[in-house]
Amino acid sequence: MKKQVSRGFSCETQIQVYRLVEKGDEISRYIIAGNPQISKSGLFRFALDSCHRIRSRVSECPSIPLNLLNRLSTDPHPEVRVCASENRIAPQALLERLARDANVDVRYALAENTNTPKVILCMLALDENPYVCSRADNTIERLSIAISKRCGHSILLKLAQAVHSDVNQSASVQR
Repeated sequence: MKKQVSRGFSCETQIQVYRLVEKGDEISRYIIAGNPQISKSGLFRFALDSCHRIRSRVSECPSIPLNLLNRLSTDPHPEVRVCASENRIAPQALLERLARDANVDVRYALAENTNTPKVILCMLALDENPYVCSRADNTIERLSIAISKRCGHSILLKLAQAVHSDVNQSASVQR
């Protein structure tokens, strides 16, 4: 257990980590589970924690193995599934399954997330719950506005060039 959670810490910090883990209080486990340098075996250990907040913290980890993320996405507690849905490495199949989750909070969180693929947002826009539908619609709209703002200048420039060349071609044909 000691080596599982302490990789990447200095020697003095490792001793403190050992004491925190042995103490077993929730706050200490939460902090350790969220450390970006935690080992894979430490993640697996904390994924089995009895406290859902600790499991949620593990499912947020950007270096979590996909098989562990998949397992946490089926956790009995909805907060753990929400955190799994918000992890940027979550594959589309996992997100599609969570878009059909029985818990409305899980679907709502997915509908609110701008990293959710548009095809899943469209699925959620047809959800039975009106709040999920509305949130998915709003997220799609926010993404569309963000894309148009990013692409706006270059698109307008191309459009102006195309119109200018059409005008020039029309003028030469009329002569």
